[in-house]
Amino acid sequence: MSRPKIAGIRTYISLSLLVILIGGIVFTTGFGICLYLSRTQITELTNKGISRDLDLIHNYVDGQLQSIEEVAYAISWAEDPNYAIYDPTDFDSEESMFVFLENILNVHSNICGIAIGLEPSFSTQQQGSYGFAAYVTNVSGKNERLRLGAINDYRKKEWYCKAAASDKTYWSMPFRESNMGKVVTCFSLPLHDKTGKFVGVLALDINTEAFRLKCNEIMPFKHAEVTLVARNYRFISHPDTSYLLRNVAEYHPEQWKHVQNQDLTFQKKFFRLNSADNKSFFYFDTIQRTQWIISIECPIDEVYSSVNRMKRDTTWIAIASILFMIICFIYLFRRLQKITLSKANLDKEVKIASGIQMDMTPKDGEPLSENGQLDICGFLQPARDIGGDLYDYFLHDGNLYFCIGDVSGKGIPASLFMSATHYLFRSTLECCEDLAQAVANINRSLCTNNERNMFVTFFCGKLNSATGKLDYCNAGHNAPILISHEPGKTRFIQTTHRLPLGIMSDVTFQTETMNLQNGDALFLYTDGITESMNLKRQEFGDQQTLQCVTAHASESTQDIVKKLYTDIQQHADGAEQSDDITMLCFRYNSSDNS
Repeated sequence: MSRPKIAGIRTYISLSLLVILIGGIVFTTGFGICLYLSRTQITELTNKGISRDLDLIHNYVDGQLQSIEEVAYAISWAEDPNYAIYDPTDFDSEESMFVFLENILNVHSNICGIAIGLEPSFSTQQQGSYGFAAYVTNVSGKNERLRLGAINDYRKKEWYCKAAASDKTYWSMPFRESNMGKVVTCFSLPLHDKTGKFVGVLALDINTEAFRLKCNEIMPFKHAEVTLVARNYRFISHPDTSYLLRNVAEYHPEQWKHVQNQDLTFQKKFFRLNSADNKSFFYFDTIQRTQWIISIECPIDEVYSSVNRMKRDTTWIAIASILFMIICFIYLFRRLQKITLSKANLDKEVKIASGIQMDMTPKDGEPLSENGQLDICGFLQPARDIGGDLYDYFLHDGNLYFCIGDVSGKGIPASLFMSATHYLFRSTLECCEDLAQAVANINRSLCTNNERNMFVTFFCGKLNSATGKLDYCNAGHNAPILISHEPGKTRFIQTTHRLPLGIMSDVTFQTETMNLQNGDALFLYTDGITESMNLKRQEFGDQQTLQCVTAHASESTQDIVKKLYTDIQQHADGAEQSDDITMLCFRYNSSDNS
């Protein structure tokens, strides 16, 4: 067998192994993506469905409780004594009181018991040594009367003493009614006569059986459990009636320990319990009226039961992807060499463009001086090979012209727009005395044929090296920092902002003026400094920039630029640079001290 054939076989084997490797990666990736998407979709649908179930139970229970409160207010004189249905003084006998209570009980099916207890000092009737309290309860469809004043001191009972002490309505803790054996809760309402004096308490017993039945109607999954829990963490409703009024700590203690750490005013909550003996999703909501908790537990295995089907679908998709990869591999392999060569040429061209861009700016760290009056230093670090930031400066007729800018976007388009701005700055400022007019001319040129709607924030100025007079114009750029020769007075310069260049051709700009004193310095920068972020997504910020510049204010312009860049790198703490970083700093030294 000839060597070319052997080489061809080896190449074929290598390519086949590569296809298998790529196919395995594609299969694993596709499988993981489909599995993740399916579980995410099921979780989202489950959350929406359970949220609707919680709303159904919440609205039903809260509506029933509200109706009980409305009944209590309607049969009392609590809201407006002038429109009261009755007054305790209207009852001339114990019999009339019982008849009234029985009529209420017969009309409202949700009420299984009703009582009125009066203060002994108010009632002219006595049932015993404790006072007067009439109670009617319904046992198996038959009303039963109880004379509570003759049985015990009803004023020490929860339904009476809580409402009397607070002079407010009160929902009692659920309890098991002795006659019916069902779980009952009680709503108490303090009563006042027409003068507003407290005279007793109206109490309505509500059978919670209807709440339990409503909870049992909700079954999002076959083995889901819907419960209703009182604020003392005892079950009001549970699929297993043996749990009623038992403490929740006896049932999934990890779950309820998490809930007990919550504020009872919380709205809907969701968490996942993943213990050795229980893997479930738990959903909670609170009925604010009574601070009862609605709980829905859904076994995780049951929630994701349809994922197996999704796994099979994912497997077939991955296999199909592998077959497609095999069919297309030869073609792709042939194209790969051409693409690689093209990319290598493009990288080379980008590096050349980056070198040209850097050559357009003054040399990094090279100071400019005229009779020792000016000390200036610039710095540019693109986020990519080429960037959209620029700075420039030059001397003309005894004046220092300088600028700094930040083009929208990054990469090659931004660098081209930056180059145009850089050229216009040089060509315009040399022949235009008025700074604002020069910036307006640059803006009009940049707006011409700007179909990509690119723009550049721009700050430029002119410094008279003999007098220290500084003219400057700001087009949407960050305010520079004045480094005063007086310690502790470093500050941002307040400038009049205009639109960035390249947005609207007819924008007018404003020239502002200030005088630099001997030893004053001006620090200009782009937002790549203030918006530099660390791994925690925290920005460097304006104030930290000002603090760092202030800390190095007495040093040379080169040291200020160099040490501020070091501060930015320390803040980034290894985070990737997301934007171009550009700085320009110059210090003015008066000719009187040169």
